[in-house]
Amino acid sequence: MRLLLVLVLATLAHAQPPAYVGGQWFDGERFVARDTVWAHGGVFVPDPIADADRVVDLRGRYVVPPFGDAHTHMMSDPYQGPRQAELFEREGVFYVLVLTDRHSWAADVMDRFDGPGSLDVAYAHGGWTSPRTHPVQVYEWQALRLVGRNLTSADRQAIQDSRAAQDDAYFEVTSLDDLDARWATFLSHAPDVVKVYLADAQAERPLTRSGISWAEEGRGLTPNVLREVVRRARAADLRVFAHVETGQDVALAVDAGVDGFAHLPGYTRADGADDLYLVPPETIAEMARRGVVMVPTSVVSWNRGLNRPAREALARDLHRRQVRAMHAAGVPIALGAD
Repeated sequence: MRLLLVLVLATLAHAQPPAYVGGQWFDGERFVARDTVWAHGGVFVPDPIADADRVVDLRGRYVVPPFGDAHTHMMSDPYQGPRQAELFEREGVFYVLVLTDRHSWAADVMDRFDGPGSLDVAYAHGGWTSPRTHPVQVYEWQALRLVGRNLTSADRQAIQDSRAAQDDAYFEVTSLDDLDARWATFLSHAPDVVKVYLADAQAERPLTRSGISWAEEGRGLTPNVLREVVRRARAADLRVFAHVETGQDVALAVDAGVDGFAHLPGYTRADGADDLYLVPPETIAEMARRGVVMVPTSVVSWNRGLNRPAREALARDLHRRQVRAMHAAGVPIALGAD
């Protein structure tokens, strides 16, 4: 991974590309030995373009394409962004998809990722959701931490209710009129992709998730608003990725025409039967037919608040079965650590 970064930087730094001798090169299926490779126009080629000014010996080493992170919220503030960029570069991750960020913060850092030799970063610039639904709590909690800890309960509630990150990190909408009122603001942020949030969107029963009752919270976008967001995204030539909590959320989003998912259902494993989280087989088949991408973001451990080995084992088994079913059906699977 690091070797590839060295190759790219070396090519950019020299007017005449060096010759890369030896090495095992990944061709998409296996590693293949090559005698000498040159670089021209940002692409490795088998024939010399000009006399090499130096030779890079790759014997005993392996060369792979750059990696991508298909679900992160990093690279979205001027304080941590540059350090995070160094982390990605060091690990050979050159393509980054930021699926929700505060546009006002990202605006101060994203110009650093523009042009040859830098990471390719795509931003959602705010997620579409409903009141009291993820990620509203996350971004308002950030506001609380920025203000400080010495606050009364009333102070904290006031900050939460202020919706300081509204129309910046998230767009709360409950109707098509709400969507119409905020869509122009969203487009003015020049997003590269659209992120939508569903949380057991079509259900009437409570869904307990890590101690939070969704009966007291919002459920993300309603089906009619979701479909209109997808329609408008298509008109703006933008892809749509969905946060989901249940198997039926996946079915709803596929029916609405989304391009990908940022989670497998059940990643926090709420109490309930598997059928709450299992994606219907016909939905998996449709995902494969249309090339809808699944980014599993499958983290099942203590840091997800489960704290019960038996429950964690059930969640891991659920994810294994779902990933295997999707892989067998031909659903594209991408990796992202969230």
